Amino acid sequence: MKSYSEAEKARTDAAKKAADARQAKELSATDKARRCEESRANYQQMMTARRLYEPGSTPDERRYLDSNEIDAARADAKKLMDEFCADQ
Repeated sequence: MKSYSEAEKARTDAAKKAADARQAKELSATDKARRCEESRANYQQMMTARRLYEPGSTPDERRYLDSNEIDAARADAKKLMDEFCADQ
C-alpha cells in the first residue's frame, strides 16, 4: 500500500510539472507576442515622429534629440524590434 501511494504521488507530481511547463510555455509565447507588438509600435512611432525627445525632471520639461541621437535611438528601436520579433 505504501509503494502504491508513493507511485501515485510521483505520478501526480510529474503531471503537475508537465502542466506547469505547458503553462509557462504558453505564457512565454503570449509574452513574446506582446513584446513584439509593443516594440513594433514603438519603432513605427519613432520612424514617423519628426522630433524625438527625452523627458526631463518635470512633466513639462523636454530635451529634444539632435540628428545623431535620433539615428541612434531609431537604430536601437529597430534592434530591439528585430530581437523580439525574430521568431514571428
